[in-house]
Amino acid sequence: MYIALEVESNCMKRTPYLPDTLKFSCEFCGEENIIEFDPTAGKHQTFTEDCSVCCRPNRLRVTVNEVTAELEIEAEYEG
Repeated sequence: MYIALEVESNCMKRTPYLPDTLKFSCEFCGEENIIEFDPTAGKHQTFTEDCSVCCRPNRLRVTVNEVTAELEIEAEYEG
């Protein structure tokens, strides 16, 4: 399932094209979460992040388009 992605950029000076935080909706409870994002870790990243509300694990797959600086995030409940 693909999630509409909202991006917050607190540190555009560090990385001129990519944000350092992003938002995703928990696949279990639907609550919005803000997580740190490391754009230097590659343009295809997969990691698990616990929901800040229900504490359920979400597997996140982030793909970075380096030309357009667009991020695509796919989240699935890991449980």
